[in-house]
Amino acid sequence: MFQNIADMELQALINGKSNEKVTINIVLNSRPDPVTLKSKATFARDVVLKRDIIVNELKSHSANTQQKLIAELRMAEKAGQVSEISSHWISNSITCKATPLIVKELLSHPDVLY
Repeated sequence: MFQNIADMELQALINGKSNEKVTINIVLNSRPDPVTLKSKATFARDVVLKRDIIVNELKSHSANTQQKLIAELRMAEKAGQVSEISSHWISNSITCKATPLIVKELLSHPDVLY
């Protein structure tokens, strides 16, 4: 039920005439391979070192996969359509404020999961 309400609210936002920016969370498609993460951390005997290896891998993965989309958002920011861009490595997501036009474009962006 919530999904239907959210979908209806999103459609109303996209189809509306307002150019007001709304806060959105953009989750990217790409996820690091858990087998690769585990194999890189397996050789570390120290728990802190294992954590550091995994954190560094997640940060690196997010930086690489978000680079193109953040560049696109920065261009839209210069045009006044996006603001307050923030990257999150732990979830490989980006939060920003965007106009309905940008939200609509992001819904069909190949790198965006939702």
